[in-house]
Amino acid sequence: MLDTQRNKITPRHLERQAVVYVRQSTYRQVQQHTESTRRQYALRDKAIGLGWPDGEVHVLDSDLGKSGASAEEREDFRTLVGSVAVGEVGIVLGLEVSRLARNNADWHRLLELAAASRTLILDETGIYDPRDLNDRLLLGLKGQFSEIELLHMKARLYGGMLNKARRGELKTRLPVGLAYLPDDSVALDPDPAVGEAVSCVFESFRRLRSATATWRWLADNGVELPGAVHHGPRRGERLWLPPTLSRVLAYLHNPRYAGAYSWGRRSRKDLPATAGPAPSIQDRWQVLLPDSHPGYIDWDRFLANQAILAGNQGQFRRRRPTPRQGCALLQSRVLCGRCGDRMGTHYTSYRPRDNSPSVMHAYYVCRSKRAPSRGGPCQSVSAKRVDAEVARQVVGAVSEDHIAVALAVQEEVRQHAGQAAEVRQERLRQLDYQADLAAQRYYAVDPRNRSVAARLEADWNACLQRVERNRREHERLLEEDRSLLTDAALQRIEGLARDFSRVWDDPKTQTADRKRILGTIVEDVTLLRSPDRCLVQVRFHGGATREAEVPLPCGATRLHEVQPELVARIAGLSEDHTCKEVAAVINAEGFTGYGNRPYTQAGVRRVLRANGLPSRTERLRARGLRTAREVAAELNVSAGTVRKWARLGLLPSETIAKGPQRTHAMYGLPDEASVAEILASKGKWNAGRKAARKNAKVCDNP
Repeated sequence: MLDTQRNKITPRHLERQAVVYVRQSTYRQVQQHTESTRRQYALRDKAIGLGWPDGEVHVLDSDLGKSGASAEEREDFRTLVGSVAVGEVGIVLGLEVSRLARNNADWHRLLELAAASRTLILDETGIYDPRDLNDRLLLGLKGQFSEIELLHMKARLYGGMLNKARRGELKTRLPVGLAYLPDDSVALDPDPAVGEAVSCVFESFRRLRSATATWRWLADNGVELPGAVHHGPRRGERLWLPPTLSRVLAYLHNPRYAGAYSWGRRSRKDLPATAGPAPSIQDRWQVLLPDSHPGYIDWDRFLANQAILAGNQGQFRRRRPTPRQGCALLQSRVLCGRCGDRMGTHYTSYRPRDNSPSVMHAYYVCRSKRAPSRGGPCQSVSAKRVDAEVARQVVGAVSEDHIAVALAVQEEVRQHAGQAAEVRQERLRQLDYQADLAAQRYYAVDPRNRSVAARLEADWNACLQRVERNRREHERLLEEDRSLLTDAALQRIEGLARDFSRVWDDPKTQTADRKRILGTIVEDVTLLRSPDRCLVQVRFHGGATREAEVPLPCGATRLHEVQPELVARIAGLSEDHTCKEVAAVINAEGFTGYGNRPYTQAGVRRVLRANGLPSRTERLRARGLRTAREVAAELNVSAGTVRKWARLGLLPSETIAKGPQRTHAMYGLPDEASVAEILASKGKWNAGRKAARKNAKVCDNP
């Protein structure tokens, strides 16, 4: 057949070089399928037999061991295409079309260039001229068959691997800590040091319930994790590496450590699209066979670990929820100054003493698991004063001075934008000049010298493309500069200083709106609390920061702290005075409480209780006095009778507290003389009432 097609070869083809392209898909084929390689190198002799001189036959064999599915990593194929494009090649020799390309885009590009430069193509079945309709059609079909053959081979190989993997028999690379036995079964690594290190990772995570905490614990305790070399001359060598977070997560996420055979981890785009919860571990792997071989943990523990990891992640990233109407201004924007985690918001309500409607109060609370365990939150800060300070900082950031600075910066940005535009414009002028030179060189060449003309035309086209690309980029940047530096934008910036504080302080402005305004100015706020103060660091968008110290409300312990002389004075007055009388005396003497407030009856009681001093009731009880009910029970009378006897002076009494409606007192037990006096007074005080007659009968009893 070659003899009948020799008429396609013309002296013009013989003037140019012949190129033999040699390729095998893998290094294994190069080493084992040597006959195919010999046949490809034999094409050199065929080219010489067709009339090409020995010195004009070139062999391109640097692509041996590379796949023909793409031209990206095939340097010789790109060299071949370039030589064909400039008309340096008279014929391209390949054993078959699949050796040149298995991708239709690469193959048809070569055909188009070969047709334009009048280059012939030869395979083992004949010689083809891409300019001929029948030859072009046949070459196109061969290229299509070559691509389909590649797809069929991939499908067969993948189907065989998938079928074998579904039985759990496809051997894959095992993670460190597992090894293959001679019968291809999987067992734990026989090295006890490796097994202990892997078990330590899972045991630490079970105890700490955090991958980061596990990594830090391993690093602090000097525990190294085993690794293996998979490539190079040291392949198979065991390494001991310091723990890292990524390495710990690789241990925790690998189902092989739970005794499950897994193959074919799917990418995100291959996962089923669901609007519900995240895909399960079974959905993320194409083949997952639990309890297929021994593992360091069981399958239930592995699923529990995945649930813990899923619960730990993402909380810090979801930091911009929809602003709500809660009174906490810094919702989702507060960072803990101790552990760096994001602080949550806690709301509580209380009812004032004047029975007015309940009031909501907010706290910023950090419950980070990374903080040292203290039996409570990492830190908790009242939101009221912190929000007020941040609001003051925000309003101050949008003041007249800052607006002036912003306008100055805007003008500086305008100048820099103008300078950049001039630089780009000068670059465009240079590119236009280069394109003009390329055009002059193209028009000056002899049209009959097609190889040089084609090269010059390609250079001219490249220059024109470079000019067009830079011009589009220049116009895009100019449009962006115009949108940023408009007069309307400058007017809005100037008006913002006059209207911002009024809008912020307007009672009609909703809390959610303030949060949205805050989000456009503030990136986050870091809080670090001390016993009586809180350091507030505000970080604005752009990187600027401001710090302020906010005094915190005084706690109950601070309220009870009083001067030692005042404690002694209150203790002495409590012997003979009620708490109300004591408060009046110490206020008159100039003593004041927290915030220079006067003492009240309740305040005196708090001082006595906080300092371990007995109250007036306890002091009177120590002297033998009892309540009216206790005395009445002792004398077998009513409590009202005891109070009447005290008013008549028949029983000793001491006042505890005086109220607008009732006086509380304690009473002493009557002695024999008091009983006789009561009998002598019989009939002289309310003798006609039933209670008095009953009490007289009680007193008559021996």
